[in-house]
Amino acid sequence: MNGPSDLIKFVQQLRARRDEFAFNDVVINEPPPPESSAGYRRQLEICPPPHWASSTAIVEDAHVLISQAITNYLEDPYPDYMLLIKAMPGTGKTFMAVAAAEELITTKARIAYAGPRHDFFLQVMAFAKKPQAWYEWLPRQIGGDDDDHPETCRYAYAITNWMNKGYTALDFCSGVCGWSYIGKQCPYHAQQHLSNPIMFIQHQHVCLGHPLEFGAVIGDESPITAFMHCWEIPARFIVPKGINVAWPITDILYRLLMIADNSRHMEGEELIDFCGGSDVVLNACKSLDIIGDVQALAPDIHSATDVEEAPYFHLIDLASLLYREATAVSEGRKYPHRLLIHNGKLMMLLRHSASAKLPPHLIWLDATANVRIYEAIFKRQTRIIDISPRLQGYIYQVLDRSNGKSSLISKQGNVTEKTKQLETQIKAIIKNYKYKQPALISFQKVIDNIDLESLEIYRAAHFYAARGTNELEGCDAIIVAGTPQPSLIEIAKLAKMIFFERDLAFTYTFSDKPVKYRYVDDNGMGRQYPVSGFWDDINLQEILNVMRQDEILQAAHRGRPIIHPIDIWLLTNIPIDGLPPTQLITIRELLCAPLNVNAFSFARVKEWAIVFYQENGYMSRKAMIEILGINRETATKYINELIKSGEWEIDTIVPVGAGRPQKTIKLK
Repeated sequence: MNGPSDLIKFVQQLRARRDEFAFNDVVINEPPPPESSAGYRRQLEICPPPHWASSTAIVEDAHVLISQAITNYLEDPYPDYMLLIKAMPGTGKTFMAVAAAEELITTKARIAYAGPRHDFFLQVMAFAKKPQAWYEWLPRQIGGDDDDHPETCRYAYAITNWMNKGYTALDFCSGVCGWSYIGKQCPYHAQQHLSNPIMFIQHQHVCLGHPLEFGAVIGDESPITAFMHCWEIPARFIVPKGINVAWPITDILYRLLMIADNSRHMEGEELIDFCGGSDVVLNACKSLDIIGDVQALAPDIHSATDVEEAPYFHLIDLASLLYREATAVSEGRKYPHRLLIHNGKLMMLLRHSASAKLPPHLIWLDATANVRIYEAIFKRQTRIIDISPRLQGYIYQVLDRSNGKSSLISKQGNVTEKTKQLETQIKAIIKNYKYKQPALISFQKVIDNIDLESLEIYRAAHFYAARGTNELEGCDAIIVAGTPQPSLIEIAKLAKMIFFERDLAFTYTFSDKPVKYRYVDDNGMGRQYPVSGFWDDINLQEILNVMRQDEILQAAHRGRPIIHPIDIWLLTNIPIDGLPPTQLITIRELLCAPLNVNAFSFARVKEWAIVFYQENGYMSRKAMIEILGINRETATKYINELIKSGEWEIDTIVPVGAGRPQKTIKLK
């Protein structure tokens, strides 16, 4: 896969426009840690064991459970809920979903299989037993240089621009191409006449609609990105052409334009007050005739060039947001700001609705499915089937550090000293456990700026790559280095769109809470660690979980540990429920460092000592002092610890000619 996935892709788009977002209601409150002091450090704690039992299921069990869940669901002719199947990569969820789609051919009019992108269709077809039954619905696209990219619309770019302005595609088609062309010559619309009983569509069709109707929809991978809608209206389009100057809403639009033209930032109560106050705004929105007044502003279109100057069709969404926010202001309530003027644009945080044409039977398969988020975007009750076969290898978690992006990458984009220490840990893992084909997953900039060859990394990948791949299958270890997490401001903005109906202000307190690992020691006790989160706001915390814990889980499963005996190393202290650690390890234990020395310094000295010995045939305290520039006491400490490690032993060099014998050490 090439692109980032779903929710992550949208976060990257937000990050790229970070300067354009400045919602002043999003003030992250980070209270002092428990027993606050300058020397406070998070520490691992012994605690009662978690209420959890490791899975005994195998992959074959997962196949049966998925098949049975789908069968039972489809037996109900009119279910009032969607079926959500949570199954990790390797459980065969796509295989089973394809089989279910093909079995439905005889019972449903037409089946839609919704995937995240075009190339996902190739994975689907690899499992198809009836490939002739399938057809991939092609998007509007200009023809490419190969047969795999046929032209379906000569105006693909213009019609995309038209739709981005808030209009329907069919209005463009009928106005520019005409109904005769649509019915007889248009390659895109000709797809409606195909008889294939299974149609592969993409996620955006689930919310934006599809020309065909389906008897059932089966979705694969997270569809969240398709529902997110951050709409930016340039200043010159804030006041639509032809608007009646006598309408009360018109004065408000000109006030919004005034702010944008003066490059001012405004939002919240200040914005409502500038527009005349809550009463004025409420009356203006109430008086707007959506059917008559607003629809009349939609332009007739006769050529593709008309799109450039066509006004945005944004008044319906704008009036709705203005009304909601003015109501909150009039009632004296704090509320989530979804409307602002910034950098010469009107910006609205919206969410697309699920298509009204979706059939009663809606099945979705997602490795890290979150019920609360699915119910928010689909507006349906959701029943989840959680299928988690046991992992084949071991899970080791090095828990001293979270290895967050800010600690590994400087503001200038360079790796830090902690990145070098991370490399030391990775070297120790590969050497101590004798891995031959280890894979590393970390932040993109970390991957780009370390020497993978010297670390003996077989393959590497970065966080937030496309999900659902098996790109690291065949490796004997997966090392997940770091704790991925977008900025807290970005999480807050995502929450405003995903939980669009929420009018109650979010609680932006980011605090610590003890979280248990799914781990039990030999004495029957568990372990817990203080983890930062939005613990006072379940909606924010759910999104943080998706962006942080779920991403680590997805990264670990790129090696398919459900079907292969592959070890997983987590270089993060965040407890991950889906990755119960076989062993919790400290950095000192990993590097075999004694208590009285710096673990990373000792590891570097050990590495240097081996190289020096191999080149010179001996190792001595004197050499350490002269070459490493350390004092006699420190050198003595290192020599003693090397001997205690069992890898070195005392030796003596007898000089040629006069002189006293020199005490040295040598490798055993």
